[in-house]
Amino acid sequence: MYEVSLSPRAQKALRNLSSINRKRVANSIDNLAENPFPEGKKVKKLSAVPNGWRLRVGEIRILYTIEEKSIKIYKIKKRDDAY
Repeated sequence: MYEVSLSPRAQKALRNLSSINRKRVANSIDNLAENPFPEGKKVKKLSAVPNGWRLRVGEIRILYTIEEKSIKIYKIKKRDDAY
């Protein structure tokens, strides 16, 4: 099991999402704690960020890094604004 933490920026972005998207993103974050690499095309390695990954949740992107048993979510944005 991984320890998941959100940056202040990601916490604010999560609060500002619609209730439906907030529930979907929160559920995905909970699932990351158990498996940081879900199967399928939802997860992609980021080339510009060391140890950086992107999780797709509909139109929302969760950007995070993995270090040992810790996941640090540093950005939650809509697809158009995420990169």
